[in-house]
Formats: sequence, C-alpha cells, structure tokens
Amino acid sequence: MKKKFDNFETCLELREVIFLRSLPTHPHLIPALDVFLCPMTKHLHIAMEYMDGNLYQLMKSRDHKPMDGNCVKSILYQIISGLEHIHAHHFFHRDIKPENILVSTSAPDAGNAFKRYSALMTPPSTPPTYSVKIADFGLARETYSKSPYTTYVSTRWYRAPEVLLRAGEYSAPVDIWAVGAMAVEVATLKPLFPGSNEVDQVWRICEIMGSPGNWLNKHGVRVGGGEWPPPAGP
Repeated sequence: MKKKFDNFETCLELREVIFLRSLPTHPHLIPALDVFLCPMTKHLHIAMEYMDGNLYQLMKSRDHKPMDGNCVKSILYQIISGLEHIHAHHFFHRDIKPENILVSTSAPDAGNAFKRYSALMTPPSTPPTYSVKIADFGLARETYSKSPYTTYVSTRWYRAPEVLLRAGEYSAPVDIWAVGAMAVEVATLKPLFPGSNEVDQVWRICEIMGSPGNWLNKHGVRVGGGEWPPPAGP
C-alpha cells in the first residue's frame, strides 16, 4: 500500500486487513498468505496468491467472441460461491466488478506463469478451465455495522439503485445487484448499464428494468416509492 505506517498495530485496524484476517478461507476468495510492515520503507505489504489476470482482461481478450456456455456458468458459479461465503460471515464486499474478479487458467499447454497468462489473454480454441477468486476487500463492511455508509462505493456500472439514489442504509443486496449486472456482461461481453454519469446510470437502469414503482420484492410487495412517470415531451 502506498501509505506509510508508523507501526504494525495501526495496519491491523485497516478494514481490508481485518476482513482478510477474520474471514475463514474459501476456494473462491483470494487468500492473504502474509501481512507485514517493511521496517525500511514503512509500507504495508499483503502477500497474496498469484493469479494470471482479471475478468475484465479475459472478457476484453475475447474480441467480441462470446465464451462457451459452460465457461460462463462456471465463472458465475465461482463468483457467487465466494460471495455467499462473504455474506454468510456477515460481511459484504461493496465493490464487485470485473477488475476485482481474479482469474487463472488451467489450459493444458500452460506449463509456467508466462504461458498461463498468455492463455488467459489469448484463449485457445478449446475452452480452458478458469479458476476464479474475488479480490480487493478495501471497501468491505460488516453487514451489522452502523449506518450511514458512504454513498460513493462500487464502480458506477455495477452500482445498485439504492446507492445511486444516496440511501444511507444498504447491505449485502448491493453485491447481488453487481453480480447480476456482471453476469450479463460475462455472457454477452457487453456491459448491461454503461452509464456515463450517475443520472445516466439511473436512466439506463430504468430503460431496462422499468419504473422502480413497478418492482416487486420476493414477497410480491411493490417497492421503489411509487411510479416514476417518463419526462414530458417538448
């Protein structure tokens, strides 16, 4: 980390370090192998498992050629499995996006780190098996922690409506929204809600999802605070 620290005890109070130290390991979360403060530079180092790249790079490398359906299902299953583990232990991530999903490939010809990275960036004709792990827990919060939370969390394209609309209280469902938006992108290689700013982001969500006044929760009860009429014409 770029910031310097006077002592290791201060480092242990950082949100990401607390998360990494308190959450049990899981095959689809990137593990912290070691956390230490360099005595010379006073920089905090978190040593993690090596991965070939991230999901954004993988999707970009496809050059608009959609992935095999089984690959898509496998990638999404691994993401949701890791997220379920986070939520089950009373945390939520708050910044789920393709850049924070790390990927390695087990392509048959990938004998060393360089070949594995090459196989990730230029996928072979036979789809490899991808190992997927969630990373970057700097924004993670306990689901029972006190609100209000900061409203500017997560990358805009994956930001849940309650965060866009400045709700002071939100929880694990914001991660589910981000995974849903990302799932469409993994399948189609096109972002679902590529808003250019926050207002445009809300507009794009309403274009696809309809007025929030028509949304129903799992009990069939309307949510969203009423109908949003379209703007009047000129």
